[in-house]
Amino acid sequence: MRKGDLFGLRKRDVDLAMGTLTIARSYDKETTKGGHADIIPIAKPLVPYLRAAMAASPGELLFPDAQGRMRSPEADPQKVLRHALVRAGLVEDYEHVCRRCKAQGKPHTERHPDTASRTCPACGMKLWPRALPRPMRFHDLRHTTTTLLLRAGVPLQHVQRILRHRDVKLTADTYGHLEVEALRTTVDTLPDAPIIDAEFTVHRPEVGPAPHGFAPLRTNCATRPLPPSKARKRRRARTRGFLQGSAPFE
Repeated sequence: MRKGDLFGLRKRDVDLAMGTLTIARSYDKETTKGGHADIIPIAKPLVPYLRAAMAASPGELLFPDAQGRMRSPEADPQKVLRHALVRAGLVEDYEHVCRRCKAQGKPHTERHPDTASRTCPACGMKLWPRALPRPMRFHDLRHTTTTLLLRAGVPLQHVQRILRHRDVKLTADTYGHLEVEALRTTVDTLPDAPIIDAEFTVHRPEVGPAPHGFAPLRTNCATRPLPPSKARKRRRARTRGFLQGSAPFE
């Protein structure tokens, strides 16, 4: 779901018995970004969180602000996402900061891949680690869901319904490259192609002088020689005729 869809979600739009969500509005508008209402299934792991949200919220909104009012477009769920990324350990590095040097106007920071205890080389004070979460937007969660569905082999039309795109062409144009990558595994299951004989070449080989009694080997086209098997058969036939007295040895 988009941010506006979440902020505009009402409790009456959630049917836990049927396991469905009705997405009919964005923020306080009586329509969504696509201009139509849709019903999508609720993923089973989300059911307890939705049940808790319905019990905690006193008004009709499912995800209101602290005062129980509609959240505005300026509300930033990115902060919640960054906190979740840190708790999950999805970080790039840790920035170790010396608080004493920072207070004195001479900040000292170090970047490390762990939270091991370290001291400031300038004052000997303990460095405090601060997690640097992976760069991710809230809207990237929508793209991640689509990527996982397509890689799992879900048909593009089903993904379109879950994303609530009006036209499947929009889904294909946006995420078509992921479907092609998913098909790559299918193509790679084909058996290995037979190896072409190295002697079979499309270039005309140099033909030297033929021995007495033999005519130069003809090819079946101007630039392509006979396959090795046919050439050997023709040589054997000519050799048999030569041994039968068609021409003497010199």
